[in-house]
Amino acid sequence: MDSSLNQINNRRLYKPEIDQVIGKIFNLEIPLEKFAENLSSPHYWGVFNTIWLLRDVARLMPEEVLPLQHQIFETMVQHASDEGIVRNGISFFENLPIDKNLEDSLFDFCFEKLLNHKSAVAIKAFSMNVCYNIALRYPDLLPELKIVIEDNMDSVGQNSPAIISRGRKMLRLIERHLNK
Repeated sequence: MDSSLNQINNRRLYKPEIDQVIGKIFNLEIPLEKFAENLSSPHYWGVFNTIWLLRDVARLMPEEVLPLQHQIFETMVQHASDEGIVRNGISFFENLPIDKNLEDSLFDFCFEKLLNHKSAVAIKAFSMNVCYNIALRYPDLLPELKIVIEDNMDSVGQNSPAIISRGRKMLRLIERHLNK
């Protein structure tokens, strides 16, 4: 593998280093599938850096990362207590068409993060988006999602403008679908 990736398991990479690796993936200098093998690395920083990098790749080249959805989800579940890995993992799914075989499990995982008052604000915000995107295919989930978002705005929102902002946005979108 490329020498710039040798250090991926040893320490947290800085954003410019992540961007450098993304450039090499984008220019096909590093095969994405080979790099994604780091998701099962026994080295914490290897997993952390890889999921962070794949989140950013998903924003630039979504079609390239679609086959990695199950692997990303499995990594999040294995590292469910690690806020950084979970945050980047959930963010990975925000703007992707989610594999139908993964929708139930991913919705449940993200919904649990919304219900858990100890979840980090960013995890909750990303979870709102992912749950909403899945609920669009299953409109019966929208009323329940609405209640949980309102609850988060009432409880966490007092200390987090981000939850209020994201919550309002999600509630507007949910209302549009419920009032069709």
